[in-house]
Amino acid sequence: MSMFDNIKAKAEEILGQNQDKVEEISDQGITKAGDAVDNATGGKFQEQVDQGQQMADDYVGEGSVQNLEADSAQGAEDLKAGAQDALGQAKDAVDGK
Repeated sequence: MSMFDNIKAKAEEILGQNQDKVEEISDQGITKAGDAVDNATGGKFQEQVDQGQQMADDYVGEGSVQNLEADSAQGAEDLKAGAQDALGQAKDAVDGK
């Protein structure tokens, strides 16, 4: 079983037992992550960050277990690609490109 499979299994277990608390915590984490990116980039990519925050919140929101089960592999790849793109853009912004 891969690390992502283990994480997915644990997330499904936690989500099933504590849906409301998970939603609250995920909202806080998504907000903090977006704020950190905004601070690191001087707000240059605020619109894209806000869109990413909304997408993440929608994905984690209502029906989280079904969302996780629906396209977890594709979602992980999309998340990875998006994170790599955001990091590249942030690096370019810091480097002045």
